[in-house]
Amino acid sequence: MQADLLQVGVLRRKALPDGKSHYKARLVIRGFLQRYGVDFMETYAPTASLTTFRLLVAISVFNGWQLRNLDIITAFLNGDIDTDIYMGVPEGMDIDPRRYVLKLRRSLYGLKQAPRIWWEKMRNFLLSKCGFHCCEAEPTLFIRSRGNCFVVLLLFVDDILLTGTDQGIEDFVKECSREFKTRDLGTPRLFLGIQIERNGDKIIIYQQSYIRRLLERFNAPEAPVATPLDPKQPLVEAPETELLNDENALEYCATVGVLMYLMICTRPDLAFTLSRLSKFSSRPGTKHAAAVKRVLRYLVGTQDMGIAFNIPLPQKKKKKDETDV
Repeated sequence: MQADLLQVGVLRRKALPDGKSHYKARLVIRGFLQRYGVDFMETYAPTASLTTFRLLVAISVFNGWQLRNLDIITAFLNGDIDTDIYMGVPEGMDIDPRRYVLKLRRSLYGLKQAPRIWWEKMRNFLLSKCGFHCCEAEPTLFIRSRGNCFVVLLLFVDDILLTGTDQGIEDFVKECSREFKTRDLGTPRLFLGIQIERNGDKIIIYQQSYIRRLLERFNAPEAPVATPLDPKQPLVEAPETELLNDENALEYCATVGVLMYLMICTRPDLAFTLSRLSKFSSRPGTKHAAAVKRVLRYLVGTQDMGIAFNIPLPQKKKKKDETDV
């Protein structure tokens, strides 16, 4: 391919579990200039579903296993490039950019096929070298059982969430560290933007930091309410005179979208409300906008709510004279 895939430097802040942040810099290629059939073919790479993530948390609590978080540093750079791609000389290199270009040997961030190349690299490592078995229903979930050592692995791009027996986890951490440059984050406190808090045999997942950013972004009223939807105000289609203008309608859709992600992750109490509000995304009116503001007011007072996983108390045995109805 021609060398018009010039690089761009991306500087950004990355949030840390303790609330702080640090700066990151990446060399990113302009993949939007790639042409299908010439510079790339397949691009699909699966990602873990949030349902599987919650299931993994539940399994760890039920069995009394620890959770462990690993991060593969510059994961995409581990994959071998699958076609000939050239890029311009990055700024600062002692090479004349008018005479030379660079040929990629590894996949680079920004390439359309980079996620798939990394996925295939990691999947082959888990199946061929580590002896894992892939779950048929969830391609990002891998399981390994060796004697008394058992480990379950959930892969989300370059983030790995583990649970299982202590020895099973330690064995895999060593194997992964030998193959890739790995950062062991220990017990996870933040995964996919979801805060994880462990208290004895209980794990609570919630998104307080996400909610705070959401409330700041949409200028939420500070007065909280007890319910996300007013039962005395049924939502119906808005007449022409009450329709929002294009700008406010776009903000309505954006608000419903970010609330939908929150609901899917850790707030099932918003499911019914958002199922109603999303019905009017194509023609929102003033009453629908007021209903969205009410959801934000509900979140003001429930920022620390989430989903708790704990081992249920043993049920009391029935007396001999009791019968099931």
